[in-house]
Amino acid sequence: MTEQSAQERYLAVRVLNALLREDYAGISSRLTSDKDGVALILASGRRVRLCPGSPFQDFAVAAPDATKPGRAASADFGLEEVLRTLEAVADPADAEGVAAFTTECHETLAALDLHEHHREEVIARLLRQERIAPGLADEVGDRAGGSGRGLIFYETLAAGVDHPLYPTARCRLGVSADELLAHAPEFAPSFELAWAAVPRARVTPSPAEAGVDVGTEMNAGTEAGGRSDADAGANADAVAEVVAGVGVEAGAKAGAGASGQPSWWPRPGDVGLSHRLAGTHVLFPVHPLTVPRLADMPDVIVGRKPYLTVRPTLSMRTVEVEERTHLKLPLATSTLGLRNRRSIKPGTLRDGALAESLLREVLQREPRMRVALADEQSYGHAGHEYLGWLIRRLPEGEIVPVAALLAAWPEDAIRCSEQLTWRPEDWTLRPGAPRCQDSGPWPGSATPGRETRLVLHELADRFFGGDVKGLLRDYLATLFAWNVGLFVRYGIALEAHQQNLALVFGDGPMRLLVKDNDGLLASPDRLRGAGLGVPDFGDDRMLTDDPHAVADVFVTITLHLAAAAITFPALGDGLRDPTAADLLREELSAALDPFGDDPMARLLRARTLDADRLVGKSMVLAGTLVDKRRSGARDINKFYGTTGPNYLRPTPRA
Repeated sequence: MTEQSAQERYLAVRVLNALLREDYAGISSRLTSDKDGVALILASGRRVRLCPGSPFQDFAVAAPDATKPGRAASADFGLEEVLRTLEAVADPADAEGVAAFTTECHETLAALDLHEHHREEVIARLLRQERIAPGLADEVGDRAGGSGRGLIFYETLAAGVDHPLYPTARCRLGVSADELLAHAPEFAPSFELAWAAVPRARVTPSPAEAGVDVGTEMNAGTEAGGRSDADAGANADAVAEVVAGVGVEAGAKAGAGASGQPSWWPRPGDVGLSHRLAGTHVLFPVHPLTVPRLADMPDVIVGRKPYLTVRPTLSMRTVEVEERTHLKLPLATSTLGLRNRRSIKPGTLRDGALAESLLREVLQREPRMRVALADEQSYGHAGHEYLGWLIRRLPEGEIVPVAALLAAWPEDAIRCSEQLTWRPEDWTLRPGAPRCQDSGPWPGSATPGRETRLVLHELADRFFGGDVKGLLRDYLATLFAWNVGLFVRYGIALEAHQQNLALVFGDGPMRLLVKDNDGLLASPDRLRGAGLGVPDFGDDRMLTDDPHAVADVFVTITLHLAAAAITFPALGDGLRDPTAADLLREELSAALDPFGDDPMARLLRARTLDADRLVGKSMVLAGTLVDKRRSGARDINKFYGTTGPNYLRPTPRA
């Protein structure tokens, strides 16, 4: 059998673990147990040794163990063996989904290989861009205002860390290697945007762009239900004046940024179009990868020249225009599943702005919360998923995405790529040692023999006197205080995972930055009981009075992704070392204790600290493998059906 590359073995293990975690098509029926332990029998007949220890599932692929003859080969299976096993267990009705997932796997492997091939080049480029010499990488960069390193620096590092659960997160379906090198954040590129002229009559502005107080719609509650995106067309001229160059000054709005024409927005002549179009059309920014989708759109004129150099953020479809200004654009691809398209449904822009306004009202009532919200009130769309934009304005301070905490610090990133090529006999077991996130997907404390310095350690040295656990404790205390308060007092759960959260360092204590709120879930009854209006969301899936549905979001997003997926790898990455579990339990308990016997607090405690098992999302199943008509998934990002061990419950000490 052909020897597999380290990247292929890595991906094969991640895919098999995901299929086991979600028990797709009853794959757990292939488990067997004997004197050597638990194993899964692949379709090839290979026996893959499993072990407990992963926070999110009962059994996962065991790390190679060179101390026991024959066991090192357990993790030497390749991707094709896993995919053949997937085909063997799949329902024939899922043939299309299985084929799509196979494509995801192959594109992910190609992306992993591409990243490894360019890793040293990317790190060198990143250090040049941030003016950080390799020998001075532990010093604060000389940036405007003394704010430290730029956000894009951290976002690029974060792009090299895989999603904690979704195995093919590196895949952007249909995007070629050359396109990834030119536009994906893990390669630290810069590029110019395309622009398209859209007839004014088709344009719908945000209230902020049209000069309307953004609180008006939110406070109107459900009584404002008569307003639709089409109705907003009456304000099209206002937004057209803003973005076409006339420069109307909008009214005051809740948020940090001032409305009005950004200085970097072009006029038609800047993009190679006639100046006369300024009177009839509005310029829309377009991601270069999305331009082909505009070819058949009537009355849309694509500019002949690109304009405005940008750099991609971690989400790829959002780009940095200026240090504290990001621009979110539709992207013609899918990530985290075939059905998870990166286009922008027009209604989500308005829903996200309303959700942000709701959270700002909450913060006015909770002044002690160390939370900042990105300003996402300025947007526009033309009623099409590939014609829209959102301007995100960020607060002052040094901003570090939570997803970047586990990224290797630049001088260690190259060593991480070298660790991927190590043979199984080079692995040692060192409890509690942090590891490079790309060095292996195994549970427990398997780690190469050399400790890797992470972004987390660098921040701890600078802001917490070298106390990594102290930094994590402060982060978890802030995270849980905010999200438990939202849940108990207001019936709100945020879809703010590790990519939508950031730490803000500056004057005073560290703060938590929250963005992208269009996926939150809220209880109308609980909002009214707290004296808040119910937002007139266009997506009715954002409202429910089922407290267990709200708790599902808290557990799968706040607890699993924002808290546990960071804390376990940082402090040991396994259940055998109780340090991480103890810290999570202590901080969640501390956030719940002030609410005593409040019914919502009791429910959340029952669903977390006291639960026998914790709910999980079936991400691969809903995202790609099973059609929504068969799965019944109303929202693929809120589809449950799997459970895992409760890592919060105390375990007996040896």
